[in-house]
Formats: sequence, structure tokens, C-alpha cells
Amino acid sequence: MASVDPEKTLFLDEPMNKVFDWSDSEAPVRDALWDYYMEKNSRDTIKTEEEMKPVLDMSDDEVKALAEKVLRSNHRQTTEYHEPRIALSGRGS
Repeated sequence: MASVDPEKTLFLDEPMNKVFDWSDSEAPVRDALWDYYMEKNSRDTIKTEEEMKPVLDMSDDEVKALAEKVLRSNHRQTTEYHEPRIALSGRGS
């Protein structure tokens, strides 16, 4: 692993909303990726750790590209507008 300047914040530790204009989450990129892999792996921590390990050795540009790929498409799915449903009762007049 390359040496890291202790004064520089890793991209993984930056808040999502600071590095991506499409996100309003204040969670660090690391947490957003972890959450994505946990859901993908049916909450299996061991599988998630295995998928996250390579991310720790990626450059900032590689992490950003990965996050764009997996989180942005997931973000679109969770923020789509859905018409609210109104329950109508057939009782009474």
C-alpha cells in the first residue's frame, strides 16, 4: 500500500455530498460502499469484507469511478419519483 500523507483526507473518508453532486448523503464514501456491498451480499459481513478489501488499495480516481458505477445507479433507483397512493374506502356514502 502506498504511503499516505496524514494531512490529506482519503477520498474514501470524504462525505458523499461533498464529492458527488448527485448525492445528498453526508455519509463517507467508505460507508456508502460498505452499505451497498452489504445489501448486495444479503448482509453477509464476510463477503462484504472480501469485496471491500481491494477498494482500500485503490487510488482516489479508481474509488471515485467505482462509486460512480455502483452507487449512482443505486441512487437513481432509490430516488425515483413514485406517485403517492391514496387508500380509498368503498364503505359509506
